[in-house]
Amino acid sequence: LSCSKGMYNGALALDGFGYDRDLKIVDDLQANITVRNNMFNSTGIPFAFIGNPCFLSIASTDPSISTLHVNISSEKIVIDTEKSKFSRSDAPINIPMGINGIINVRQMEYGRFRMRDIQLQYRLSGSNFDIGGFQFLFAGGKINGNGSIILAEGPPQATLSLQISNIMVQDAISLNDKLRNRFFGVASGNSKIQFELSDDILQTARGNVEFTVDRGKLVDTGVQNGLGLILSELKYKLRDLEFNKIYGNIDIKGTAYEVNSFIFNANNIRLKITGLFDIELNSNPLNIQLELTKNFIQDLPGAFRFALNKYYRGDWYIIPFIMTGDMMNSKNVKRAD
Repeated sequence: LSCSKGMYNGALALDGFGYDRDLKIVDDLQANITVRNNMFNSTGIPFAFIGNPCFLSIASTDPSISTLHVNISSEKIVIDTEKSKFSRSDAPINIPMGINGIINVRQMEYGRFRMRDIQLQYRLSGSNFDIGGFQFLFAGGKINGNGSIILAEGPPQATLSLQISNIMVQDAISLNDKLRNRFFGVASGNSKIQFELSDDILQTARGNVEFTVDRGKLVDTGVQNGLGLILSELKYKLRDLEFNKIYGNIDIKGTAYEVNSFIFNANNIRLKITGLFDIELNSNPLNIQLELTKNFIQDLPGAFRFALNKYYRGDWYIIPFIMTGDMMNSKNVKRAD
C-alpha cells in the first residue's frame, strides 16, 4: 500500500484482525482490499462477533475518505449474558470520520430472550453513535425506534425511543417464573429510556413506558387472590378476570418502578393500581382500587351486597385496598379503609 499526495493505492490484507481479544468482540477478520485513490469496495468479509460468524461490506466512495460505508449481516447471533460482559473504555472514543451503514441479523438469542429479523441503521462520528432507526420481531409482535449512544469517557450512555406493536404479553413474560401464565393479552405502546452500557445497565435505567393491552386477562395473581380472601363472596369471580382494555403508565427508576396509572377495564369491573414495586415484584406499597357495578354482584347474598353500600359512588362500588411486600403473596393485600 503506497501513499502519494494524500492518495492511497495498492492492496491491504487483514488476517485474523480483531478488537478486544480478551472478550473477542471482533475476532478473526479476513480481508483483501484493493485501494485506488482512497476509494475501495469490498464485500463478503468474514469475521466473528463474540464468537458468532458474521459478514461485512466496507466501501469508501469519496477520495476524501470522509465517510466509510460499513454493512454487517449475520444469520444468527447468540450472546451468553453470564459470560459476555461490557468492555469499559477509560479513554473517550473520537472517530475522525463518519461511518454509516445497516446491520441485519436474522436471529438473536440474548440470554433467554429470542428476537428475529433485526435491522439497525447507524452513523458513527466523533464520540456519537446515532441510531437512525431499528426494528425487530419479539413475542409475536414488533418493536422499532431510534436512539443514540454517547461514547465518552467511562461507560457509554444510551438513549432509546421505542414503539411497541402487538406484543403477546404471555410470551413476553414467559421467562419470569412469578408472572408466567398469569397475564395475557396483546400489548402496544411506547417508551423512552436512558441507561448506561455497563454491567449496571438495569440499575442505571431511567425512563417511562406507556402501553395498552387488548383482550387482557389476569389469572390467579396475588392481587386477585388477596381481594378474594378479603371479599370471600367474590373469590371465584375475581380469580379469572377478562378485560376489554388495560392501560399502564410506569416510570422506570433503576430497578424500582413507579406506577402512575394501571387501569383494568371491563363492563362491570375495574381495577386501578398506583404505587411502587421493584424488579423482584415486591410492592412498596401499591394502592389498589376495586370498582364493581350492581350487575357484577347481583347474584351474591343480600347481606354481602348491603355491606358494600358504604362504598357506592354513582354507578360503582369503589373499594380501596393496599398491598405491601411480595406481589404474588395474596396475604399482603389489606383493606385501606
